[in-house]
Amino acid sequence: MIHVIGIEWELAFRGEIRRDFEAAGIGCVKVKSDISIPRDNHNHSTWEIVFPPMGDCERTWQVIKTASEILERYNVYDPNHARNGSSETAGMHVHVSAADLQDNLTAEQFTE
Repeated sequence: MIHVIGIEWELAFRGEIRRDFEAAGIGCVKVKSDISIPRDNHNHSTWEIVFPPMGDCERTWQVIKTASEILERYNVYDPNHARNGSSETAGMHVHVSAADLQDNLTAEQFTE
């Protein structure tokens, strides 16, 4: 059985990363503003990093690794550990499909 996963990270930082994702070949990862996420500096913005549904394969883990490396450049922080307090509304969410992929479709094929 192969299930599909979708990941969402809720983060805060200052900067614009969409172009960096595109340049790195992971334009499939979306960056959405999310004002419900707390921040520790009024100059920072709060974002939800939304990965597309992907299968458990090497490409998926490479996309996640590349996104992580780009985010590290922006000094992102977990709003749950912001200096001005804590939040139970932000974090990482992983969605797992209830159904498996069709027998004739591999995780790699689905992800590409």
